[in-house]
Amino acid sequence: MTWFMYQGWRDLLFMSWPVPAADLARLLPAGLPVDTFEGSGWVSLVPFHMSRLHLRWLPPIPGTGSFPEINLRAYVRVRGEPGVFFFSIDADSRLGAIVAGLVFHLPFRDAAMSLTESNGTWKMTSRRRGPADSRFVGSYRAAGHLRVPAPGTLPQFLLERYASFQPAPRGRLYRGPLQHSDWRYQDAEAEVEVNTLVTSAGLALPAKPVCHFSPGVDTYVECVGKVDRESA
Repeated sequence: MTWFMYQGWRDLLFMSWPVPAADLARLLPAGLPVDTFEGSGWVSLVPFHMSRLHLRWLPPIPGTGSFPEINLRAYVRVRGEPGVFFFSIDADSRLGAIVAGLVFHLPFRDAAMSLTESNGTWKMTSRRRGPADSRFVGSYRAAGHLRVPAPGTLPQFLLERYASFQPAPRGRLYRGPLQHSDWRYQDAEAEVEVNTLVTSAGLALPAKPVCHFSPGVDTYVECVGKVDRESA
């Protein structure tokens, strides 16, 4: 495996909603097909803590390698490969947001954020800096036993993704491949006070999400490339 960046993803909540595939397709770039589970498209909001981010040949830069992050993503499949499309990635790292946008072509947004834990409950607050005042305030906790995603299940569909796809010039897609250690997850409970990240993306989601928690994985990011979009 050829990788150039390490990212530790820790204390993740996957808050996921089924969405009619046709409705979701209208919000995605042309040529980016919706991946479905039991006939529905899916969208997830994923708050977590980024830990020890660094280039392969260098140690983490003090003050920049660890920070809260929350992403809003849809599940897609390009030429048979399952992946994700990011509507937005909010991170409490101005440098990280700039670099990620330039290098990975991902929609990073600089936000004032915190992620704290008390007695097994994580609480995240996030407010995007700038004129677009998108916010998230919520808490979550693990419930149930720790296990690996079984083949053919919704947790496997939501967690086992090894590429991101974002629009590129000349009708192509940026493909960001990665590898990571095996997922372990638990069922989860979540309480949301404020969530305008979803409405900012033009999404209207059901009231009750499906929630999963993972203590985290070690992730190894590979070089971004380009692929052709699917034919209409």
